[in-house]
Amino acid sequence: MSAVLLLGAMLTTGSAAHADVTAADPRPASGAAAPHVTKVPVSGGVGTLSYDAVCFGYTGTFKDGSYLLLVDWEDAGTSTDECFGIAPGRTIWHAWPGSGGWKQMPNNGRADDTWTAYYSNDGRRGVSVYVAGSNSIWCSTRNAGPGWGSWFRC
Repeated sequence: MSAVLLLGAMLTTGSAAHADVTAADPRPASGAAAPHVTKVPVSGGVGTLSYDAVCFGYTGTFKDGSYLLLVDWEDAGTSTDECFGIAPGRTIWHAWPGSGGWKQMPNNGRADDTWTAYYSNDGRRGVSVYVAGSNSIWCSTRNAGPGWGSWFRC
């Protein structure tokens, strides 16, 4: 079943499936303000394993029961700058205006759900994901130049 997710859809804080995770908060204790994050549930209905979702006009297929992250990096609360999602095969994807479509995140990350977006202590953008097998949160931070860094347990 295909449908379009509206970017202004439901705001949530996470799912009960992994609410007991006690990972270190990847956000810095001080420094840059946190980005504004909206979590939109991905759901295709009972028995559906994947679901098509749209961000910036780009359609991607995501794992049923996971969340799409809509991130406003400037924290103005007015627009989404980047979207993150988990594909049925557990690969991690993102899209942004002008990206030409959903792009797989580098460095072979695998996850079961998105978690949040953050700024590192030195102000770089970061994203965190939930991995069910280890019941843990993993992070990737943008490099000083273009591209994203390796995944690390955070």
